[in-house]
Amino acid sequence: LILFNFLSEVMAQSPSVIVTQPNFVKKVVFPLEILPAAAVGAAAFSAAISFALALLGIAVLGHGLDLHALLFFAIVPPVVLIAFGCAWFFAAVGVFIRDIASAMPFIIQLLIYTSAVFYPMRRLQELPEWAHRILLANPLLHAVESLRRAVLWHQPVDTASLAYLWISGIIIFVLGYVTFQQLRSAFADVI
Repeated sequence: LILFNFLSEVMAQSPSVIVTQPNFVKKVVFPLEILPAAAVGAAAFSAAISFALALLGIAVLGHGLDLHALLFFAIVPPVVLIAFGCAWFFAAVGVFIRDIASAMPFIIQLLIYTSAVFYPMRRLQELPEWAHRILLANPLLHAVESLRRAVLWHQPVDTASLAYLWISGIIIFVLGYVTFQQLRSAFADVI
């Protein structure tokens, strides 16, 4: 749930982060890519506190932590890359399509149900094959399940899921940044 909250907070703030700062766009020479990155930083700070409290609770009140919990440091960074890519993408698109901010609650609601936050990943096998494949394309689903296996259940993480998570994180990061840079030159005209 912490991973989902982190990503949803970034996605909810991103579409309006450029639009609400017209002085940075029009009057000041400013690296605009910092504005979406600041949204990621704020959400990451909140998530770090939540993770610290959750890990402390698991260590003290739960089944404890073992060496598998160190996989946390291999699972969370690609989610941060995904957050940066989404922030840049939605910030750039939000300048041109102002209604995307209104669509974000629906997209976030869809994301929570497709990310296996409230159900185990093995339940996906009960779905039709086409739905199973679509849901497996969601990198957050792999992150949630991997983190659950490593930290809560003390099991090794599926290397294919971890590889998919890293590859999709890098791709989303690059695509988001490239989209932001391509659309950036027209921000001042639109705002």
